[in-house]
Amino acid sequence: MTKRVVRRIAVIVPAIVLVAFGLAYAWCKVDWYSDSSKAGYAKSQLITLAQAVRLIASEEKFTVDDWDRINALSDLTPRITPRMELGEQALSDPWDQPFILERRDRGNDIVFKIHNGRQLPGKWCDFCGRGEVGIEIVVSRTDGQVTQVNRLWRD
Repeated sequence: MTKRVVRRIAVIVPAIVLVAFGLAYAWCKVDWYSDSSKAGYAKSQLITLAQAVRLIASEEKFTVDDWDRINALSDLTPRITPRMELGEQALSDPWDQPFILERRDRGNDIVFKIHNGRQLPGKWCDFCGRGEVGIEIVVSRTDGQVTQVNRLWRD
């Protein structure tokens, strides 16, 4: 091979590799799922729901006994729906499935997980997925106040 051919190969091969990596990166960053708008709407509903829970807890001065009586979302419905613009419809996700409330005790806290049981679709290059559509509301057992609201998804 001549020096000219070797130089051309030395320029063309890295260029092809760079273009291939660029295309793969772009393909990974594009959201190809039609459910992404529904997932975004469900996320905003859950954030609003968490804000409503925090608001009623502070305005109605929830005690630990009040929190102990909450075992399902239906236990919160009479207090939350008057404050929600969509009323009871705000307690269902965009796929017309009701949100689920799960409760567990964790040391000096009560943790309420509100979710719809759906995993956010991952992309082919997203090995861990993006989590589920849900939030965790952490309530202190000492004063009954909401101390934390955690999102269960990764953007």
